[in-house]
Formats: sequence, structure tokens, C-alpha cells
Amino acid sequence: MLTSSREAERRLGQDELWIQKPKPKVSVKPFVDDFQNDLQTLNREKQWYDLVHLALQTDSTRVIALWLWSYGRLDLNGVNIGHHDATHHGQDEAKIKQLALIEEAEMKLFGEFLAKLKQTNEGGQTLLDQTIVFYGSNMGNGSAHSCDNLPIMLAGGGFKHAGHVAFDRNNNKPLSNLFVRMLQQMGMESDRFGSSTGVLGEV
Repeated sequence: MLTSSREAERRLGQDELWIQKPKPKVSVKPFVDDFQNDLQTLNREKQWYDLVHLALQTDSTRVIALWLWSYGRLDLNGVNIGHHDATHHGQDEAKIKQLALIEEAEMKLFGEFLAKLKQTNEGGQTLLDQTIVFYGSNMGNGSAHSCDNLPIMLAGGGFKHAGHVAFDRNNNKPLSNLFVRMLQQMGMESDRFGSSTGVLGEV
């Protein structure tokens, strides 16, 4: 009981120091909210990334959860169906090609976001080095609504980043093993998270 109380006091002290710490001043254009339809989804996503970057750069928060979702048709050459329709392609080659164009555009925005974090200097390190970026989907295959073998990307945070890491698709490791690794990377002494069976040591 005393240990828990002291830990709570320590965290409160850290929070108080953070609140009192002067925040960096930056020059940024005002954000807009004039996206009228799904065709502008990519522009909206870019603005969300810019807002996340600004929040981290100004130390306005330490944790951000961003949910990006596009249901309708995006303004892209070669795409004439909605994003949701493209994900439920049923192995239709024409829909799969359009889905690839959509996902390529989304990955380009994500890459630009990571580059912006990397270009931001924070006390001799890049903002990307000091930030764990976890990017993923809730479905491994949208067409089948399957939730296994999820596509996950991990960036920044000082990990090994060995490239693409693949596991046995029929006997895969739980995603929570990666969460344990992320907690440890943040200096938290933890060997378990949810249904984890160990630590994902490959990253």
C-alpha cells in the first residue's frame, strides 16, 4: 500500500513538473475545417498528421491515438469506387488495383509524417527518435473481415527496425507481445500485457 502511494506521488510530481515546463513556441498556419466531402479525405488526413506533429513538437501531450477512416471515394486518378467498397473486393482484380492506389496514397502521407518527425530537432535528437509510432489496422483482410495476421508498422522510438518481420501465419505471435516490448522501451518494468506470451524481441 505504501509503495503504491509513493508511486502515485512520484507520478503526480512528474506531471506537475511537465505542466510547469515552458512549452516550445512554433509558427504554424491556422488549421481549417472546411473539408466538405470524402473526396478531400487525403487532405483531411494530412492535416491530422500535421496536428499530431504540432502537438508532439510543442509537448502539448505525450500520448496520441489517431483513428483514420475513409468510407467514400477519394480524389485519386484511377479510383472510381469508395474505399470501403475497395476493401471488400471479393478478389475482384479491378477493385484490388483501386485499393492498391488508395493504400499507396495513404502510405505516402504516413511516410511524409514520419519524415516531418525526423526533420524536427529535439535537444540533439530527432522527434522521431523520441516518439514511438505504432500504425496498424484492425483487419488483416478487409474482404474477409479477418482479424488475424494484422499489418503493423512500428517507427521511431529507438527500436532496432530490422525491416519486415514476418511470422508463421497459422501460428502467429500475439500483438500484445509487441506492446510489452513498447512498454519496456519506454522504461516501464513490465513483462506482460493482456494476452501476451512473451516479448517481441525482433524489434
